[in-house]
This record gives sequence, C-alpha cells and structure tokens, in this order.
Amino acid sequence: MGNTSHQAYLTVQDGGEFLAIDFWDNMEGIQKLYSDPNLASEIARLFEGQPEVTIWANSGWLQF
Repeated sequence: MGNTSHQAYLTVQDGGEFLAIDFWDNMEGIQKLYSDPNLASEIARLFEGQPEVTIWANSGWLQF
C-alpha cells in the first residue's frame, strides 16, 4: 500500500503512551488504511480511545 517504514515508541516515564510514526510513499495508501473500519476496531482492542492521526510532510531540511 506504500508504507515504507514503521517506528514505534513508548513513553520513558511509564510506558503507558504509544507513538507510531509511519513513512509512506503515497497519500492514497494512507487514506485507504486509516479509513478502514477494521483498523479502528483493532486499535480499540489495544488502546483506550481513538488515536490522534495527523499527516506531516518532509521538510526537506538536513537530517542526521
């Protein structure tokens, strides 16, 4: 679908917060995955409440 990488993080303080960063090569794949009701039901089984989903673009700045 275009997902090229997935990074998962937990908070250091208690491990109770989860942050996932996905890298995609196309917008259609993102929209298809995150609009899938099956994904929403799986997330509901793992976490309390729905996630906050935002889409960001690469700034083009130097990365290291």
